[in-house]
Amino acid sequence: MPGECTRVHPDEPVRRGRAGIMRSAAPDHGETEIVDADGRTHRGRMLAGDPYLADDPEIVRDSRRAIGLCERYDRTSVLEQDERRRILAELLGTAGEGIEIRPPFHCDLGYQLHSERARSPTSASWPWTSRRSGSARTC
Repeated sequence: MPGECTRVHPDEPVRRGRAGIMRSAAPDHGETEIVDADGRTHRGRMLAGDPYLADDPEIVRDSRRAIGLCERYDRTSVLEQDERRRILAELLGTAGEGIEIRPPFHCDLGYQLHSERARSPTSASWPWTSRRSGSARTC
């Protein structure tokens, strides 16, 4: 039935959340993967633009990964262009040839950001595209 939720582990206590979403009622929220009746994880719901729980363990791991990569990027010197490119390639969904971002740089997840081409280093903004919306964003 649409809107119903299920738990991955039948013995795990659950409660109904917003928009038919359920989460573990266990104090630590552990690593239990909670899915909606349609079988999607909260990360899948987020990527589809549907309501989701931001404290889902998979989303929290992705966020911490992005924060760590941004911190590494911010600690690099302007003389470490190869290291900056490696970090951006790991962090972003698409990092176009010649892309340059001047620290400090912050993002929530990274893999939803795409830049297909580099702009002039003197440009004040970058054209970013979200794969979900397909629209260009200036950051």
